[in-house]
Amino acid sequence: AQITQRVGLTDIKVSYHSPLVNGRTVWGELVPYKQIWRAGANENTVISFSSDLMIERKALAAGTYGLHMNPDKQEWIDVFSKNSTSWGSYFYKPEEDALRITVKSYEGSFQEWLSYDFTDRQSNSVVLVLAWEKMRVPVKVAVDVKNIVVASMRNELRSTPAFSWRGWYD
Repeated sequence: AQITQRVGLTDIKVSYHSPLVNGRTVWGELVPYKQIWRAGANENTVISFSSDLMIERKALAAGTYGLHMNPDKQEWIDVFSKNSTSWGSYFYKPEEDALRITVKSYEGSFQEWLSYDFTDRQSNSVVLVLAWEKMRVPVKVAVDVKNIVVASMRNELRSTPAFSWRGWYD
């Protein structure tokens, strides 16, 4: 599955495999607590950002990352790994972490399929939520929209549009 969201000029994309609960006990059994998990099924869950941004008030550079999680009953560690190509979390190495954050999970209504969704959309931020079984894991993503837009405009005006009134007008 894939989900994308644009905040200002920044594109956020999550690619993941979406398993079913299928009558199983997910949290603490299928997905053990306090062990690194690929945040989906099969291959890595991969997240990419087209601009530098903030994840839960911590800076993360533009790029593509493997998304891993270390679940617990209420507090989760989310890991953005520089290695986005390995199979699942079997080859996860902490020294490849680009960012680690701690978030609090909460209970929601039952959901058979694992999914990611973007909620609480604002002009400069969005919350990415993993939802599976009755668990929800939110991660706030914030973008410096003003500076990114100004940098984009400056870059555009370095080319042909700068030599005509239309470029400046646009």
